[in-house]
Amino acid sequence: MEENDIVTELLLKEETSLKSTIIQLNSRLDDVQREIANRKKGKHLESISSKGSADASKDFPKNASMLIQLDYILTSLDRFLYNEEITSEIIKHRPAKDFKWLQKRVSSVLSGAKKSGAIEGLVNTQMSASIQDTVWGKKHQLNEDGSIKNQYLPKAKS
Repeated sequence: MEENDIVTELLLKEETSLKSTIIQLNSRLDDVQREIANRKKGKHLESISSKGSADASKDFPKNASMLIQLDYILTSLDRFLYNEEITSEIIKHRPAKDFKWLQKRVSSVLSGAKKSGAIEGLVNTQMSASIQDTVWGKKHQLNEDGSIKNQYLPKAKS
């Protein structure tokens, strides 16, 4: 392969990567602009009054993006959560959605948010060797060694 071909190939890969980043940024920008508009209309989320409450539904942002909904759930329940628990909270407000489909969507959005930093302090850790035992939470819920603080441990899987 000639040097010019290698450079062209690298530039094409970079272009693809940049386009993907632009799509993610535009999606995040839409979320932020929608939230700003809602706040100007007085429809913003009030601060969560009872952190750790078993009910994340009280002020659930039904018309917000999945990203904002996931951040709300993680913040309001204030502990590490399994994907299944997060999906169970969201499906209460999206009953027409298939649970398995929604579970995959939750996983995809959380993974993207972690990679891009779209949800501040988002972290995940595995409770066992199985990928299905991955739990999601916030960085402040971890000890310095990366283990989950006792008060933020996930509930046992059912």
